[in-house]
Amino acid sequence: MHTQLIADAVRNTRDRKESTVWDRLFALWFRRLVYTQIWEDPEADLSALQLPLGSTIVTISSGGCNALSYLKARPAQIYAVDLNKAHLSLLKLKVAGLRAFSSYAEFWQFFGEGASVANAELYRDRLWPMLDADSRAYWDQRDLFGRPRHTYFTNGFYRHGMLGRFIGLAHLLAKFARIDLSALLNGKTDAPERIRSLDRLERVFHSPLARFITATPALLFSLGIPPQQRALLKADAPLNQVLYERLLRLINAHPNEINYFAWQALSRSYPGPGDRCLPPYLQRCQFARKRHRSNRQQQNPGHLSHCRRGVSAGADGARVFAARLAARR
Repeated sequence: MHTQLIADAVRNTRDRKESTVWDRLFALWFRRLVYTQIWEDPEADLSALQLPLGSTIVTISSGGCNALSYLKARPAQIYAVDLNKAHLSLLKLKVAGLRAFSSYAEFWQFFGEGASVANAELYRDRLWPMLDADSRAYWDQRDLFGRPRHTYFTNGFYRHGMLGRFIGLAHLLAKFARIDLSALLNGKTDAPERIRSLDRLERVFHSPLARFITATPALLFSLGIPPQQRALLKADAPLNQVLYERLLRLINAHPNEINYFAWQALSRSYPGPGDRCLPPYLQRCQFARKRHRSNRQQQNPGHLSHCRRGVSAGADGARVFAARLAARR
C-alpha cells in the first residue's frame, strides 16, 4: 500500500498512465531509510512562522530531527506524517529515547554520536519496550548483511540510510580527486589547502563523470530527488552546476563551527555533545524540555493532505505547518 501511495505522490498531478519507469523505480527505492537526518533548518522555520504558544503543527517526519526540534515552540500538538515507514520508525525511536533516557549523556550517545557498541544494549533494554509493534519489527529486521537495523547505532548511524551511503560514495570520489574534506570543514577561508580543495571540487563537479551521474535519474534517488523534482532543478542550468552551487552555499554560507549541515555533508557526524553546532533536539540545554513535551508528538503514516484535513476539521484555529518537503511528495 505504501509503495502505491509513494508512487501517487511521485506522479503528483499526472495521470497514472503518464507514470514513467523512473517514477516506479523511485517509489520502490523510497521505501527504504533515506534520511538519517534532515537538511532543512528548523530554527529558520520557527523564526519565519512566529508560531503562538499552543499551535498545532503538521510536518513531514523524514528523519525526525525537525519534528522534535519544533517542540521548542511549545506547540499543543505536532503531527508528523510520512509515506515512508522507515522514517516514521526513526522518529518513533527518537521519541522513545526522549522518554526512556533520563540523562542527556545517554540520549547523545545513542542519537548524537550513534557509534557506541553499548547502544545495542540500550536499544534492547530501554528503547525496545517503548516501541510499537511496527517499529520493533523495522529495527529488529536484518539487513542484507544479516545485522539487525538497530545496530546501525553502534557503528556510525549517519553513515547509513541511502543518503548517508551516497555521501560516503562522494567522499570516496573526493579522496581520489585529492579533495581535503577536513580542510573544507575546518580550514580558514584563505587557507591554501582549502582553496586548492575548492578548486578541485569545481573541476570534479564539471567533469564528464559528474555530468554522467547527474544525467541518470536513478543515481540521484539516494538524495531523495524524485524524477519531477529533478526536472525542475535542471530547468535553468545543468544539474551538475545546480548541485555544485548548492554545495558551495552549504559549506561557505555560514561559519562551519556553527554549521551542523556542513558537518553532516563533510564528515557524516555531529560535533558534540553540547549546545553548539547541533540541531535543537540534540542540544543539551533543550533535552529536559523536549523530554517533558515528547507526549505532544504523534506519528501518522500516509499522505500529508489526509492528515491536514483531519487536523483542520478537529482543531479550532490550529496553526498548521507543512514542511517544504511537502511540495515534492
